[in-house]
Amino acid sequence: MHEDLLGYLLGALEPDETQRVSEWLRNNPEGQRQLKQIEDSLRPLEDGFEVIEPPSDDLIARTLASIPPGPPPKADEASSRPDEFVTLSDARDFDRGRGRHSRWTMIDSVGGLLSVAILLALLLPTIASGRFEARKIACQNHLKE
Repeated sequence: MHEDLLGYLLGALEPDETQRVSEWLRNNPEGQRQLKQIEDSLRPLEDGFEVIEPPSDDLIARTLASIPPGPPPKADEASSRPDEFVTLSDARDFDRGRGRHSRWTMIDSVGGLLSVAILLALLLPTIASGRFEARKIACQNHLKE
């Protein structure tokens, strides 16, 4: 019921739930005490609350103006679509032009090698202990014979 009371205080309940909690509070002094306790615990949050100014009307225009332009369209595609659209292939060509490529870099290779080394470091002791146990059992069998 604690969650219902919190939702009731915050106005986050559906109308039928709000009606149900209101009726429950009218008939239940313990519920009224719990509601008062929750209100008191939430009061410090209201005291430190500062009203935030809404964003300015020209925020979208200023944001769009600060974005750098994308790569220029190819000559054969410039007439077929507006300048504002950039396809995924154009973006890939743009990245390749700056020296980026989809091959593995040295850091990727080192990371892969480290992953393999960690896996081996975890698996080799297990394999070695298994072989030791097998030799031990074989030796015990020989002694029994």
